[in-house]
Amino acid sequence: MSVFSSLARSRKFWIMLLDLVVSIIGYFTAKYINPATAKDVLFLVGAFQPAILFVIGGIALEDAAQKFSGRDVRQ
Repeated sequence: MSVFSSLARSRKFWIMLLDLVVSIIGYFTAKYINPATAKDVLFLVGAFQPAILFVIGGIALEDAAQKFSGRDVRQ
């Protein structure tokens, strides 16, 4: 299996990409609107970052447990 097809099927990759897009949109939204709203937008982006990282880490842990147990369903 090629690297690109593995990435296309990876839940971790798509969640990371979605987080990146939302962060970029949040940054540019905050840059071009008034400062009070900008602070709120940047706060929300920053507040969701740890949750996104925990979701990605949980999926990685689940994938590792499946591979370790021999029940890798993605083969």
